[in-house]
Amino acid sequence: MKTTLYALLFSSFSQAALVEFTGAPVRTLEVSGHKVPIYSEAVVRVGKSASPRKLKLTGAGVREKKILVVSANVYVLTSYTDSDPKVFAKNPSTTIQEGQTELLQMTLVRDLSADKIKDSFTDALEENQVPVDSKPIKALFSQLVGDQKEGNVISIVSVKGEKGEETLTFDASGKPFSVSGPRLGADVWKIWFGKPADSGLEDLQKELTDPTFSRINS
Repeated sequence: MKTTLYALLFSSFSQAALVEFTGAPVRTLEVSGHKVPIYSEAVVRVGKSASPRKLKLTGAGVREKKILVVSANVYVLTSYTDSDPKVFAKNPSTTIQEGQTELLQMTLVRDLSADKIKDSFTDALEENQVPVDSKPIKALFSQLVGDQKEGNVISIVSVKGEKGEETLTFDASGKPFSVSGPRLGADVWKIWFGKPADSGLEDLQKELTDPTFSRINS
């Protein structure tokens, strides 16, 4: 029987013990003065006694957001899966539902307030008809506090399990919390792999399903 855990870990890159990378990066993206290493494989460990899970890169991209009339870089996002990346690229939503383990790693290239993060998540969830007033989402947002600084890294690991029950665990500034609910993790994943809430997310989704980086300029 598979267990379910969705863990979202807010931390600096060096502190992300949940996620490890081995070997040299296959590429380094320089965005807004930040050099972000991209690795072909990641290893995640869910729980102290859990066996490590090896994931493969599906793609990486830059989240752009229009601020007034100017597009600004917000973060660099890399995506990893335990499924075949080519299968993932064709239908990421289905692969996420059927797969076992996924990873997103977000490197901020500008400061983000907790309110801006929640507002951005809300827009994307509503675009995908995910009820933001549901008990699990409200519990999640009530705990999502603390501003995130430029250079911070957010690692998001999803491990899908039985009966649709999923747990989201955040560790923000050393204050971890967990929220559980049916399909909670799959719903949160729609922020990046569901119906895009804006053109910036639409472009990013294409990049996250392109392991050849053909749409990224280094």
